[in-house]
Amino acid sequence: MTYPTLTDRSPTVASMHAYSRILGSIRGAQTEPHPRWWHASLRVTQEGLTTGDFPLGGSTGSLVLRPGDQVISGTGIDGDFTVELTGSAPAVGRQVLDRLGAKIDVDPERWNAIEVEGYVAAAAGQFHRALLAVWETFEEFAGGIIGEVGRLNLWPHHFDISFEWFSDAVEVYEEEDGPKEYNKQVGFGFSPGDEGDPQPYFYANPWPFDEAFRAVELPGEASWHAEGWSGAFLPYSSVVEGGSELLAEFLTAVFDGTREALS
Repeated sequence: MTYPTLTDRSPTVASMHAYSRILGSIRGAQTEPHPRWWHASLRVTQEGLTTGDFPLGGSTGSLVLRPGDQVISGTGIDGDFTVELTGSAPAVGRQVLDRLGAKIDVDPERWNAIEVEGYVAAAAGQFHRALLAVWETFEEFAGGIIGEVGRLNLWPHHFDISFEWFSDAVEVYEEEDGPKEYNKQVGFGFSPGDEGDPQPYFYANPWPFDEAFRAVELPGEASWHAEGWSGAFLPYSSVVEGGSELLAEFLTAVFDGTREALS
């Protein structure tokens, strides 16, 4: 599988992130709440970033952010529609809400959190192709490991793709309202870059983290991350050169190297 070259987090990616929050907010408001917040996540398809179907005024609605076309297309009460991605996130969001044609409990002001910084359709299309490659590799890996595996999600809040493997073993975690039990797990994901590291990267986070995990050997330029969060880190640029085989090797190394300790 070919992974297109990506630069550090760009204005186009930041704008796609802002617009994706429109889809996530609407899906979250219209879909039955899930304890892991899967109701507010998106999926990556050949079309773009999609909500899939959701309840809408006694009917069914859907939304797709089409990166290369620079539009959000959808199905509302009155049929199909298209909204161009040429304004602020609140302005675009109000248009989408209007075109859906049903009352949705979402305040457009919440979309002010991430600014629209500019949009180049060709760059958006290339980023979409990268997301598709990541999605397909993650799906294949998740389908081949033993045990409970959660849903693969694109998260509008952080704009990363991730999924988790859950152990049968539990860890007691102290919270404000008392101790809670959570399954031990490994989270696998892709980030387009963030404040801590602007370059796109892959990550794998065993939880709870044991310092002994740092002895697990990782392939290529992968390393164990220590600043800000603990887990394994692989630059996206390495996968551009090494392909999906290197990414699968990275995911497998972390999973095989930590699974027994988490079981």
